Amino acid sequence: MAKAPRKWTQEEISYLGMTPDSRLSAYLGVSISQICRKRKELGIPHYKPVRLKKTVKQQRAEKPARSELSKLRGGLMIKVGKILVKRCPSCLVAWPLAEFVSSNRTTTGCKGPCATCRGVKKFEE
Repeated sequence: MAKAPRKWTQEEISYLGMTPDSRLSAYLGVSISQICRKRKELGIPHYKPVRLKKTVKQQRAEKPARSELSKLRGGLMIKVGKILVKRCPSCLVAWPLAEFVSSNRTTTGCKGPCATCRGVKKFEE
């Protein structure tokens, strides 16, 4: 014996196409195929999530500054908390930037070995 067709309320019909069929089937206790069939009968397209485009200002806020990326590139710089440190090429110890000679020509903003290694080189000479 065939079942009588399901009676859809106006509220249930309003959900069609507004939420994913799988979520609606769990909410109403109806199979997904019944929901798809009713939606197609009424000519309602399937659910598509609305994705809002981010403004340029929001995109820039999410990305770190380009100079920050170039400083950290290649492992030259390490971020420890809020402090940027550089690894000395001579002693291989990470020191705060104040320990190095500043330079506008390098990507890190400082050049050469740390102050300790510079002192050792001067003493050796």
